[in-house]
Amino acid sequence: MTGVRLSARKGEIRLVSKGEKSRTVPVHVKLREALAEWLAERPSCPGAELPALFTSFRGTRMTTDALADVITAWASTNPLSRGHAKRPPGWPRNSASS
Repeated sequence: MTGVRLSARKGEIRLVSKGEKSRTVPVHVKLREALAEWLAERPSCPGAELPALFTSFRGTRMTTDALADVITAWASTNPLSRGHAKRPPGWPRNSASS
């Protein structure tokens, strides 16, 4: 898998849009910890051979809408979301992580 670089002190993720335009963004320490756990579990999931960070139960790349639905569902049950479970307009702006 490409696009995710994590270390004990910093991390970054490369986001790729539909037009294959990419950008690299820093990753917060809490997200870095969660990503490290996910990356350890990911090889046992369907679609592990794909370069996508998240795959569906069918082993295909998750769409941006599917990812947004998962995040929205999680946020609606998380007390830290403080009622911000609705997607902002244009989110996630047609980009997916790779």
